[in-house]
Amino acid sequence: MKVTEAVALPELIHDAAERGAGITVRSSTGPGREGRSEPAENCTQIDLSGIDRIININRDERVAIVEPGVTYQMLADAIEPHGLRVCHPLLPPAGKSVLASLIDREPQTIPKYHWDFTDPLLCAEVYFGTGERFRTGGAAGPGKTLEEQWSGGMFQKNPLGPAQTDLIKLVQASQGTMGIATWASVRLECKPEIRRGFVTAGSFARLAEFVSAITRRRLGDEIMLLDAAQAECLSSALNITAPALSGGEWLLAIVIGSLPFHPEESIAFQVTEATELAAAVGVELNGDETGFVRAITAAATAAGDWKRASLGEDFSQIYFLSTLNRAEQLVDVARKAWGASEPDSDICVASYVQPLNQGRTCHVEVTIQGRVSLDDGARKLAEAGAFFSRPSAATTPVAYERCPDTVRALRKVKDVLDPPHVLNPGRLFDDPRVEV
Repeated sequence: MKVTEAVALPELIHDAAERGAGITVRSSTGPGREGRSEPAENCTQIDLSGIDRIININRDERVAIVEPGVTYQMLADAIEPHGLRVCHPLLPPAGKSVLASLIDREPQTIPKYHWDFTDPLLCAEVYFGTGERFRTGGAAGPGKTLEEQWSGGMFQKNPLGPAQTDLIKLVQASQGTMGIATWASVRLECKPEIRRGFVTAGSFARLAEFVSAITRRRLGDEIMLLDAAQAECLSSALNITAPALSGGEWLLAIVIGSLPFHPEESIAFQVTEATELAAAVGVELNGDETGFVRAITAAATAAGDWKRASLGEDFSQIYFLSTLNRAEQLVDVARKAWGASEPDSDICVASYVQPLNQGRTCHVEVTIQGRVSLDDGARKLAEAGAFFSRPSAATTPVAYERCPDTVRALRKVKDVLDPPHVLNPGRLFDDPRVEV
């Protein structure tokens, strides 16, 4: 069911509650990768992609307010004349909703602007399972409308509130089980005057040491670590040439940028310092001769889905949080779990490590060619220390069974925010496979 106005949601929620049915929402267009928004039995899927206004762009405050149907490309095009950019995941599909990506807490590629796991999401308007509308953070007021708040110098930038609550964290990563977001304010960043891409190859341990050194100094913009299979997948999908890697080597892709204040001097000292830090750990910082880094970071979106373009329709993926000093060990656990570590194995397992929170933690994403069962591998990863902060269908049981107190608390919160349990029922902590 396609909805073009958010004000229609309360009636749909009440109707579902009366029928004893459920509601799932979808904001992106095109095929999804995991089926999170696929309706369960006796559920109606509501399509919010038609609600697609960019409500406001404020250059001075570096903030925009977007509705669910706004894609990364739409937002990038709109803020380009203002000299702004939005932090985004690695090559999001063309139809990927900005709001859906932020609510799902997808990893951003610029760790120095990633202060908290909510970033760059700020405030949001949310409809709970009671049909009531609620605004989080600074958007809660004072001022009944956005226009009233703007006239009073408030620009929906403070995610904390009302008072000392932080309710956006209950909605974020809840996969629609706690509320339906109908707009969100997004923190933007100034667009660099100069951008230069660099690559370096080497052992994961040395590259991780280099990444730790540069993120501590807040050097670099986009920073990502790719194994050979991941680099090949990206180059195949984008029809570009990836830098050559020897056996077992990883690739570090990094962009160094400078703002429009003395840009030449800024880029020069950053490149000099990054080069010295690389040499100190035994790796060499090379220019982006093939254009690989420019291709995977310059655009806000890719034409289609790069994973489908390189691997076809049949692939499986698993992702989790870790720290840089443990990421390689967990990738090895994943490769062994799916048989890719055998000498004669032809199984393609691609790995991508994204530093987050200014380098304090990282997102690890493993993609396996073909449809495989993830259950056993997920348990092995959890035992090795992987933290599933955004559980998929395969990782939900292992993510929650170790935290029975958390499950009980979340179910109580669900009873408050969604008493009839109409919002995406049977997911996450309400999954029947999760036993307390």
